[in-house]
Amino acid sequence: MSDSITGADDLGRVSKALKDIGDGELRKRTLAGIRKQGKPTIADIRANALGSLPAGGGFAAIVAKTPIGVRTRLSPTTAGVTIRVTGKGDREGLDRRGRLRKPLFGNRGFWYTQNVRPGWFSEPAEENAPEFRRGIEQVLTDIKQEIERRV
Repeated sequence: MSDSITGADDLGRVSKALKDIGDGELRKRTLAGIRKQGKPTIADIRANALGSLPAGGGFAAIVAKTPIGVRTRLSPTTAGVTIRVTGKGDREGLDRRGRLRKPLFGNRGFWYTQNVRPGWFSEPAEENAPEFRRGIEQVLTDIKQEIERRV
């Protein structure tokens, strides 16, 4: 392995090394470290939802409370890190197209589309991406060095 971690290929190599040494605790520490690096991005996504989505009926607050998590794959062939929103509704369409389908004053017999500013999720995620990557690279570099000390 080289001295530093710079991308998904290196993430795959660290993943393979973790599997080869068979240390579950070190793997857990790696995953926890990566998730920790995503917390500032998740906080910014929540703040952006509160600031850019309709507050009427509590929609912005509901979206801001929706579970958002860092998903990691440490398989040597499919290594990667993503931030995902889970829950009900078309959050991707809301972010990408800026369209919100909702009932008129709670009347579920009449639904309409409200246009909102797109990018509530993607804008803060993209703005934070370089710092998030650097943090992940540092976590993986630290783990790589620990693996090399053991081998």
